[in-house]
Amino acid sequence: MLNAYNIGISTMSTAQRALDLVGQNISNSATPGYHRQGITLAQTTTGDNNGTGVKVQNIFRYTDNSVRSSLVNATSDQSRSTTQLNTQRQAESLFSTGTGSIDGGMQSFFNALDTLSTQPSDATQKRVTVSSAVNLSNQFNQLTTDLGNLKNSQLTGAKEAVDAINTLAPKIADLNKQISVAEATGGTANDLRDQRDSAINDLSQYIDVRLSSQDNGVVNVMGANDAIVVGNMSTKFEAALDTNGSLVFREAGSTTSLTPTSGKLAGYLQDYNQTLPGYQSRLDQLANKLITNVNAVQATGLTSAGPSANLAGTVSVANPTALLSTQNLSSPIQAGQLMISVTQQSTGTRTLVPVNIDPATQSLQDVANAITSATGGQVQGSIDPTTNSLNLQAQSGYAFDFAGRVPTPPNAVAMNGTSAPTVTGTYTGSSNDTYSFQVVGNGTVGTTPGLSLEVRDSANNLVSTLNVGDGYEAGSPLTVGNGLTVRLGAGTTNAGSFSVPVTANADTAGVLPALGVGGLFRGSGAGNISVNSEFTADPSKLATSRSGDPGETSNIIRMAGIQDKQLLAGGTQTLSQYYGDTIGQVGVNVSTLNDLQTTQANMVSNLSAQEQSTSGVDLNEEMVNLLTYQRMVEAGSRYLSVVNTSMDAVFAMIN
Repeated sequence: MLNAYNIGISTMSTAQRALDLVGQNISNSATPGYHRQGITLAQTTTGDNNGTGVKVQNIFRYTDNSVRSSLVNATSDQSRSTTQLNTQRQAESLFSTGTGSIDGGMQSFFNALDTLSTQPSDATQKRVTVSSAVNLSNQFNQLTTDLGNLKNSQLTGAKEAVDAINTLAPKIADLNKQISVAEATGGTANDLRDQRDSAINDLSQYIDVRLSSQDNGVVNVMGANDAIVVGNMSTKFEAALDTNGSLVFREAGSTTSLTPTSGKLAGYLQDYNQTLPGYQSRLDQLANKLITNVNAVQATGLTSAGPSANLAGTVSVANPTALLSTQNLSSPIQAGQLMISVTQQSTGTRTLVPVNIDPATQSLQDVANAITSATGGQVQGSIDPTTNSLNLQAQSGYAFDFAGRVPTPPNAVAMNGTSAPTVTGTYTGSSNDTYSFQVVGNGTVGTTPGLSLEVRDSANNLVSTLNVGDGYEAGSPLTVGNGLTVRLGAGTTNAGSFSVPVTANADTAGVLPALGVGGLFRGSGAGNISVNSEFTADPSKLATSRSGDPGETSNIIRMAGIQDKQLLAGGTQTLSQYYGDTIGQVGVNVSTLNDLQTTQANMVSNLSAQEQSTSGVDLNEEMVNLLTYQRMVEAGSRYLSVVNTSMDAVFAMIN
């Protein structure tokens, strides 16, 4: 009977403590992050192992560390995919087809060119064509602006994510301190551990998290291969742009960038530095190919006004005396020739002058000098000192163009008689060449039987043989082929000969579009493409012809044909196909991320259910515990009552 009261009292007090714990579990059954708590009971004894009752040995949390770790990782992965999916869906809404899109704008522009090719003298159609070019430029500009805004939102999101990390990390460190202090003195810190777990869950949404538990109840947190929390100390981070304009994540005050592998922050970094710039790069390539090819055709054609007296380039170089290969031109120049047709306006005499171009050995100043030298000063090249761009100015009485027209008269004329040759037309061959004309026989043009004219290319291949003797009407055109005709005037010839250079591409070096000479568009990419103001002011500057003849539209047809050329993706895609492929890539990214996000969301749900099965409150189980401890109280009370009655009886016997 010595320990009877201790046994009864310990029974009731322990049961009451257990009932309190059951009540705590029940009241927090719907509290997010709450871990069910359990109690461990142990008997109490005297030194000689006589029982003295029961005590609360331990109050513990139900948890599964492996599931918890997996859940933290899965939450971080899901946050990254969700962040990227949201961004890709916004990008998908920017890229579109049809009216108002870049694809629709390109179609409208090329349709206008097609129409203009059938109405080359229609001033209204020229204005419509220029307006469609302006609209297309604006669509490129707008999409670039929209992508830039979307990219900036990633920067904002990254900074907000870092702010959240910098808020949560000190909170976790402080909870570490409180837990270690509480448990070092034999207390429990289950509620504090719940708070820390909740903070770690929140942290995992922003960055990859790896946990390392210590014996004193402290949890160290790593992320992006760096310490976020160590004991009661936390690291402060920042998101900033480096010198290259890339978004970086690093410790505050450090220059060493860190690479998160998951969480919102990883998504923001990926989209800002790679995905969105990748879309912009494709857009820039598309615009650049459009600019370069349209400008190349425009510059090598003729307007209704004929050749020019002056032209100014719109592209500046950093150093006009440095090699062109070092100037980072958006449209590269290669070694080749620039063919300049120079016309003496008073006589109509036209020469075709080749200028050798090599960016590896020439500067912009060298090119200007070469043009001046090759044309004998009839076209003078110079550098605008304020813009470092190329200027071309015809000598008084002369004009020039880059249409590659055949010279008049032909070169190296040696007719050995009185007949004069003339070659006209627009060359339609595929490569630049020189045609040699040789009269076979001697006599009078249009009279002497058997007199003929052989035409050969530079490889001495026979192009055509033409009758210029009996049966030929002197001065009438004869078809050479590839768009050219030849006339021999009345008179005599003795094995006469002459030649003409024939030009398929007057600018094999690509120097005109690279320097912005005579181009319709200005700029180098989607963000700065625009229409040269000279064309909006005067649409008649559109070069519809290559010959200058009224109604001849071969140049505008060439420009319209750019639509069908495979200019991108290694020469496998047209402009529209490349834009469509870009849209397809965005769509694939959205679909892939959507599937990934769904999979990861299911994983988080499953892991949450697993954790809940261990740490969540089961009300049915708690009701069983409630009855158990209630009966324990009742039994303890009854026990004390019996002990008390027995003691009264003992005392009565003694008395």
